[in-house]
Amino acid sequence: MRETHMSTATYIKHYDATWKKLMKKQGRFPLEEYGDRNVLTTWTMSYEQVQRQSEEAACLLKLWGVLDCGELWYELVATSSQLEEEIDVPMWLLKLAEDELEFTDAM
Repeated sequence: MRETHMSTATYIKHYDATWKKLMKKQGRFPLEEYGDRNVLTTWTMSYEQVQRQSEEAACLLKLWGVLDCGELWYELVATSSQLEEEIDVPMWLLKLAEDELEFTDAM
């Protein structure tokens, strides 16, 4: 909430709306619950906020979500631009590979 300058009332409104959307897909997400809600609601809201701020950052989060952020560095991404002729590299990744400032901002 601090990052987005969102009021508590607005946060709760978004939280409840996200919760309702996720409950429609309840069987797909068997996560631990706390109280009458589950962790996925909070994660989904956080991811959607990242996505609104930067599509590239959201894509990195999907790609590297299971890795320790200390194991990620620019040169790892930069090499993907050299592979462009050999494999189909997503445009969002090429954008980050070609500009270290873009990469740093997405991180």
